[in-house]
Amino acid sequence: MSTNLRKGVSELKGVFKIRNPTERKIVLKHNLARKVLYKCLREISKNIVNKRIPLNSKQKRKINENSRIIKRLAKGTKNKQSRRRLTQQVGGAILPWLIPIITTLLNL
Repeated sequence: MSTNLRKGVSELKGVFKIRNPTERKIVLKHNLARKVLYKCLREISKNIVNKRIPLNSKQKRKINENSRIIKRLAKGTKNKQSRRRLTQQVGGAILPWLIPIITTLLNL
């Protein structure tokens, strides 16, 4: 497992221990602008697109619903503003169900 993934997973788990949705959104907005978390999310999405992560049917259905965002994230960008916009989309739509996928990655 890469260092970006190790650093990012611990931070993402900490964010999702926050129960208040408004506080969680503020913390996510602040943390997702960081390059380490972007690289972590990009690596996870690359592994999902390349089918290196074993997924169950429920997770596959969620991926199909948000496949456009996942593919854009896997492709990557060097523009800081578009990277921030993309990670904020991921934070709202995809991140809540990405945590179980991340924990399965840690157990592999």
